Amino acid sequence: MNFSFKSSGWKTFLFLILAALSHDGFSYIHNFETTRLKSTGGAGAASMLVEEATLLNPASIAFFEITSIYFQKANVQTTKNDRDTTDNDQIGFVVSDSNPSISGSLSYLNHSEGDGKRKRFSISAATSLGKSSAMGIAYRITKDKYFDHGLETSKDDFNQVVLGVTHAINESLSFGVVVNDPQKKRKEDSTYILGMQYVYAGFLSLMADAGAPLSKTGTTQLFYKMALQFKILDDFYFRVGTFNDKFLGEKGNGIGLGWVQPKLGIELAAKNTTNFARPELSRQKSSIKDASLSLSFRF
Repeated sequence: MNFSFKSSGWKTFLFLILAALSHDGFSYIHNFETTRLKSTGGAGAASMLVEEATLLNPASIAFFEITSIYFQKANVQTTKNDRDTTDNDQIGFVVSDSNPSISGSLSYLNHSEGDGKRKRFSISAATSLGKSSAMGIAYRITKDKYFDHGLETSKDDFNQVVLGVTHAINESLSFGVVVNDPQKKRKEDSTYILGMQYVYAGFLSLMADAGAPLSKTGTTQLFYKMALQFKILDDFYFRVGTFNDKFLGEKGNGIGLGWVQPKLGIELAAKNTTNFARPELSRQKSSIKDASLSLSFRF
């Protein structure tokens, strides 16, 4: 009996095996952030936000009585080991509706980072707890795929829950608590966040978030995010933020400008992230440059 292989077919088969064995892509994709959150370095767990209800703190939307349609497009440039650079596009759609009884939000996110691609559908609901407090819950359905030299090497489908509470002491001071993935579906996503926002004289806002993984304790696992927002004239907001996450092994900064009208909002932001090698999370050393533009319509 004679066996024969076509040269091209054998080479393709061998390449698939080598790609699977030598895959050095990311096994972690950063959670999607709105343009505003990019400008603050991700800080805002205690801020009163609408579009971010399914992305950060689901309770914050309960303080509004508006409907919002939000669209965002971003370009993400990822450089691995100071040599391999990948350009990816990200898009996001968010539809939010808030009323005095129950508020809710839907979002669809399609974004890529390095060798990973993610599609995520999220839904959130929030309700008021008196005049100054609110609680909310979000549910996320995520589908991740990872590639090496254009070939799919693995995929990961998972669902997560996010819990949030916001309490406003007064018009100037508010606090927020967020618990991400309390079921611990993914160790890199399972965290808690404590947030604070202070507004001085109506034009200067200070935001500070701190947290840690749910499964570990100690100062070596903490992360923090801090940001300042300046109101310029009546319609423009300038924001700058910084963050340091010892658990994920990354740090960086963000900057942005927003033009906000009662019915229309335009946001621009840039964010830089430095990722350090974390073998336990299958992460390589990398840097990420993020540029983002968003439009929101409120009525």
